[in-house]
Amino acid sequence: MKFSLKTILLQSTLLILSTTILTYAQVRDGSSAGVIISSVTTTNSWTGAADGTSYKNTKGTAIKWSIPLQFSSYGDGTYIDLATDVPGWILLMLPKNQPNTPAFKENKKYSFTDINVASIRYAVDFFDLGILTGGQIGVGYLGTGLEEKKDRGNAFEADSYFSYGANAGIDFNIGSQLLHSLFLYDWVSMGEDRKGNTWTAELKYFPFSTSSRYSLIHFKAFGKSTTINYPEKIAGPDYKYSDFQIGIGLILDNIL
Repeated sequence: MKFSLKTILLQSTLLILSTTILTYAQVRDGSSAGVIISSVTTTNSWTGAADGTSYKNTKGTAIKWSIPLQFSSYGDGTYIDLATDVPGWILLMLPKNQPNTPAFKENKKYSFTDINVASIRYAVDFFDLGILTGGQIGVGYLGTGLEEKKDRGNAFEADSYFSYGANAGIDFNIGSQLLHSLFLYDWVSMGEDRKGNTWTAELKYFPFSTSSRYSLIHFKAFGKSTTINYPEKIAGPDYKYSDFQIGIGLILDNIL
């Protein structure tokens, strides 16, 4: 039986498309945990020297470790993620018997705190185009840790926050592998006098197929930027706190 080049190309295209669709329809889900390291740069994490009502900008840099615990599901046109840093934060705290808040290189009496107490993300491919859109909510703890209580009036003191926002991303399958990208924008509230926003860009690479016992193992890279108004009682309405984080991590599969 003879086949024309046109027929072969058509059949090959259909085979590739059907394989891609079947791969996309498969789901990666379960519990996972891993280790993430990030470099942090903050602006106005403490007020520094004050001259009347004028404050000089202060910068701090630190290296932050975290161990996220999460339940996630990828595939079949949906993405869901429930996550917390709390168990990992306790684990990192135990050897030192003190809070896991890395000190700033510029001033050791101040330290950086950013803990995801609990968060939920959800996104759906509404139009079957491989483009995910959805939203997220979260609660956490963010700001500057202080070595001594007498310094409390001069820093963006760590406190609890509530956040909510929208996200958009793309799932791209390469055979049995998956690239998952997501951009998130959040509104953040820490009370009446401290409100702001956060944007986050993430890229995750899953090297194993959905049929593998290691299907949720993945590498993660991200960038995150947060800006929040400083309390007016400390520094006035135009003085803002901000931080920028860039990090990488390895997330392991099927831990529970």
